[in-house]
Amino acid sequence: MQITELLKRYENHPLGTVIKSLESTHEMIQLHRFYVSAKTMILLLEYQQELSKVEADALETHIQERVDLLVKPENASKRYS
Repeated sequence: MQITELLKRYENHPLGTVIKSLESTHEMIQLHRFYVSAKTMILLLEYQQELSKVEADALETHIQERVDLLVKPENASKRYS
């Protein structure tokens, strides 16, 4: 399943809300909170067998890429403006 399908599937789930918030924040504290929340929900959904390992990995990769993008030094001015 592609990431767009997964995001659509969890659009009205708390995981979808956290991922949307993760994609729109630029503050490091908020970014960390959303990241931990998303990772926790993914682990829980995988444990409950609502997500396969492949789906969980795809979602984790998606949120990790978002965090990596915001944490890059050249984006530092965006975080504090």
